[in-house]
Amino acid sequence: MKSKFLPPLVMLLAGFVCSILSLQQRVDLMTFTTRLLSVLVIFYVIGGAMKLVLDKALNVMADKDTNENESEKADGTPGDHTDDTSAGSDDGNSDE
Repeated sequence: MKSKFLPPLVMLLAGFVCSILSLQQRVDLMTFTTRLLSVLVIFYVIGGAMKLVLDKALNVMADKDTNENESEKADGTPGDHTDDTSAGSDDGNSDE
Protein backbone atom coordinates (compact mmCIF):
# COMPACT_ATOMS: atom_id res chain seq x y z
CA MET A 1 0.00 0.00 0.00
CA LYS A 2 1.27 3.41 -0.84
CA SER A 3 0.96 5.44 2.33
CA LYS A 4 2.72 8.46 0.87
CA PHE A 5 -0.58 10.25 0.33
CA LEU A 6 -2.04 9.52 3.77
CA PRO A 7 -0.98 12.74 5.57
CA PRO A 8 -2.25 15.10 2.84
CA LEU A 9 -5.46 13.09 2.53
CA VAL A 10 -6.18 13.27 6.26
CA MET A 11 -5.29 16.97 6.29
CA LEU A 12 -7.53 17.85 3.37
CA LEU A 13 -10.45 15.85 4.73
CA ALA A 14 -10.19 17.63 8.08
CA GLY A 15 -9.90 20.98 6.30
CA PHE A 16 -13.02 20.24 4.29
CA VAL A 17 -15.00 19.37 7.43
CA CYS A 18 -13.67 22.46 9.20
CA SER A 19 -14.64 24.67 6.26
CA ILE A 20 -18.17 23.28 6.08
CA LEU A 21 -18.70 23.71 9.82
CA SER A 22 -17.29 27.24 9.78
CA LEU A 23 -19.58 28.21 6.91
CA GLN A 24 -22.59 26.84 8.76
CA GLN A 25 -21.62 28.79 11.88
CA ARG A 26 -21.08 31.97 9.80
CA VAL A 27 -17.78 32.86 11.48
CA ASP A 28 -15.84 35.91 10.36
CA LEU A 29 -12.86 35.61 8.01
CA MET A 30 -10.06 35.94 10.58
CA THR A 31 -11.54 33.28 12.86
CA PHE A 32 -12.12 31.00 9.88
CA THR A 33 -8.54 31.43 8.68
CA THR A 34 -6.96 30.73 12.05
CA ARG A 35 -9.21 27.71 12.62
CA LEU A 36 -8.47 26.29 9.20
CA LEU A 37 -4.71 26.80 9.49
CA SER A 38 -4.54 25.19 12.92
CA VAL A 39 -6.71 22.25 11.79
CA LEU A 40 -4.56 21.70 8.70
CA VAL A 41 -1.31 21.70 10.67
CA ILE A 42 -2.62 19.45 13.44
CA PHE A 43 -4.14 16.89 11.09
CA TYR A 44 -1.06 16.86 8.87
CA VAL A 45 0.98 15.87 11.92
CA ILE A 46 -1.62 13.24 12.86
CA GLY A 47 -1.54 11.89 9.31
CA GLY A 48 2.26 11.72 9.43
CA ALA A 49 2.10 9.72 12.65
CA MET A 50 -0.47 7.39 11.11
CA LYS A 51 1.80 6.91 8.10
CA LEU A 52 4.77 5.99 10.30
CA VAL A 53 2.74 3.47 12.30
CA LEU A 54 1.21 1.95 9.17
CA ASP A 55 4.57 1.67 7.39
CA LYS A 56 6.16 0.03 10.42
CA ALA A 57 3.29 -2.46 10.78
CA LEU A 58 3.38 -3.35 7.09
CA ASN A 59 7.16 -3.86 7.22
CA VAL A 60 6.83 -6.15 10.23
CA MET A 61 4.13 -8.17 8.47
CA ALA A 62 6.22 -8.43 5.30
CA ASP A 63 9.27 -9.53 7.28
CA LYS A 64 7.17 -12.13 9.07
CA ASP A 65 5.87 -13.50 5.76
CA THR A 66 9.35 -13.71 4.24
CA ASN A 67 10.69 -15.44 7.37
CA GLU A 68 7.87 -17.99 7.19
CA ASN A 69 8.51 -18.61 3.50
CA GLU A 70 12.23 -19.06 4.10
CA SER A 71 11.61 -21.51 6.93
CA GLU A 72 9.20 -23.50 4.76
CA LYS A 73 11.79 -23.72 2.00
CA ALA A 74 14.44 -24.85 4.49
CA ASP A 75 12.12 -27.47 6.04
CA GLY A 76 10.81 -28.67 2.70
CA THR A 77 7.25 -28.58 3.99
CA PRO A 78 4.60 -26.92 1.88
CA GLY A 79 2.93 -23.95 3.50
CA ASP A 80 -0.37 -23.05 1.90
CA HIS A 81 -0.08 -25.51 -0.96
CA THR A 82 -2.37 -28.50 -0.91
CA ASP A 83 -1.93 -31.78 -2.68
CA ASP A 84 -4.13 -31.42 -5.75
CA THR A 85 -3.55 -34.95 -7.10
CA SER A 86 -6.68 -36.31 -5.43
CA ALA A 87 -8.84 -33.27 -6.07
CA GLY A 88 -11.44 -33.87 -8.71
CA SER A 89 -10.61 -37.52 -9.22
CA ASP A 90 -13.17 -40.24 -9.20
CA ASP A 91 -10.80 -43.07 -8.18
CA GLY A 92 -9.67 -43.81 -11.71
CA ASN A 93 -13.14 -44.70 -13.01
CA SER A 94 -13.24 -42.24 -15.86
CA ASP A 95 -14.61 -44.68 -18.46
CA GLU A 96 -17.67 -45.73 -16.48
